[in-house]
Amino acid sequence: MKPLNIFKNFVIFSIIAAASLWPGADILAQDKNPAPKRVLAIFVFKKGMPGPYRIEESLRAALASESSFPIELDVEYADQSRFPEKTYLSKIIDLYQYKYSKRKVDLGLAIGNESADLMLEHGEALFGDIPVVLITADRKNLPRSRLKPNMVSVEMGFDFGKTGSLIQDLLPKTKNLFVVSGTSLTDRKLKDLTVEALAEFDGRFAIQYLDDLSLEDLLLKVARLPKDSVIFYLTLFRDANGQSFVPRDIVDEISEKANAPTFGIMDLYLGHGIVGGNLLSAGNQGKRYAEIVVKTLKGEPLTNSKFMGKGNQMMFDWRQLKRWSIDEDRLPAGSIVRYREPSIWANHKPEVVAIIAFLFIETSLIIMLWIQIKK
Repeated sequence: MKPLNIFKNFVIFSIIAAASLWPGADILAQDKNPAPKRVLAIFVFKKGMPGPYRIEESLRAALASESSFPIELDVEYADQSRFPEKTYLSKIIDLYQYKYSKRKVDLGLAIGNESADLMLEHGEALFGDIPVVLITADRKNLPRSRLKPNMVSVEMGFDFGKTGSLIQDLLPKTKNLFVVSGTSLTDRKLKDLTVEALAEFDGRFAIQYLDDLSLEDLLLKVARLPKDSVIFYLTLFRDANGQSFVPRDIVDEISEKANAPTFGIMDLYLGHGIVGGNLLSAGNQGKRYAEIVVKTLKGEPLTNSKFMGKGNQMMFDWRQLKRWSIDEDRLPAGSIVRYREPSIWANHKPEVVAIIAFLFIETSLIIMLWIQIKK
């Protein structure tokens, strides 16, 4: 080998060796492949429910597409809406202690009022002083005095007042508004929000709250409502007898039995018996949660805790509009109408056109024949 080539190889080897020994080399390598941040989301619900499933699906997709750094998402379904007892909560705490004692979590996301309480009381002991975002139906039960420095509280974003106005506009003869809810903590917090939001309608129609009944009694009640009534369904995770339910399934039963139209609060209820309303999208909720997670992990403050409400949309079920003789022309501009049933023309357009053409030709031939005979 020529001396010049030997010298070049020596220089290259020396540079590589020096670079590998340079303390900053590992840092550069880490910057290119940063360790993933781990986020723990705790839902108050049981696993498999339609709403949480849609939220989790949307949250995972948004984190994967919108974050500039890797994020691993762990999800726990605490199921406290079905099991509110303290003995059950102690078992949940023991489970999380076992699972996460050696598994570092960088951010906690508590979804639902019961999950928020869990984090407030036991989060630091379980996960340390990590950043925690509490997403609840009603922030009033989370005054700043309860929040720790590492915590921020955000409302889910329901807007019940707009649905109240909507009912008044679409059904101006309404005299009675029956608000249906349950006995779980989340049920009751949503009811509290509704009481506040519908206060402006006092005097326009009588408002009654059906929130402390067994399911059997509730179904009997909605089947015999007075004339010019409307039902506003919130959630029913648990009834007065302590029975637990999937809220979307219950709205099916209510709508089937009711002698009055039913409005709702979530897009997941659409197609299950509600006329519609200013509905909160579970898919948009997941996207909003992802925005919160990314901002928090970057150290950015949440300057607008009301931004969750941007996920509401006026949506309606065409079949229920027809069932209750609600004029579609009265719907707010930009409303989404689903489940339209196509007309005979839309279903059989080619056949109808062919029959009309055949009849036209047949008629023309008969007329021509008649003219020929007359000649």
